[in-house]
Amino acid sequence: VTAGRIADGDPVVPAPAVPDLPPEESCPRLSVDAGPFRVPILALLAERLDPGTAGFGGGRPTGAGELRGWVRFDDGRDPDPLALVTIADALPPPSFDVPGLQYGWTPTLQYSVFVLGVPVPGPLRVRTVARSIAGGAMDETCDVWDADGRHVAVSHQLAAVRPT
Repeated sequence: VTAGRIADGDPVVPAPAVPDLPPEESCPRLSVDAGPFRVPILALLAERLDPGTAGFGGGRPTGAGELRGWVRFDDGRDPDPLALVTIADALPPPSFDVPGLQYGWTPTLQYSVFVLGVPVPGPLRVRTVARSIAGGAMDETCDVWDADGRHVAVSHQLAAVRPT
């Protein structure tokens, strides 16, 4: 862990563009018991996936290896910098959107999170992307934007995957 003060200010190089998501209420909420295994974090976080990236839930992954959605605390509290460490790994793995990979088994081999800003109150937009999948491993990047559209966190993860 490296800690310090989060500096505010305009970025020198622009952050990734904020994903265009349907309104939060139009995105289906993930359930703790939705599927072949329980996901306890979904009792704490309200995660609403963009229907355009949620096809894996009905057995129709797009093959893009990308999931997008809205995330907020279920109890109504606002996000803070420490919460971003968890939220940057809260969506389902983007490998779920790739045909031919086992659904549900993606243990983390390495995980780094960079907190870039203090989020304002409100829902967070989250996008996770499989940058590459090869040799039984997935290189995943997750970006988080606050309710004002500021890029407040990015994570990088190496996770194991298995073919079906």
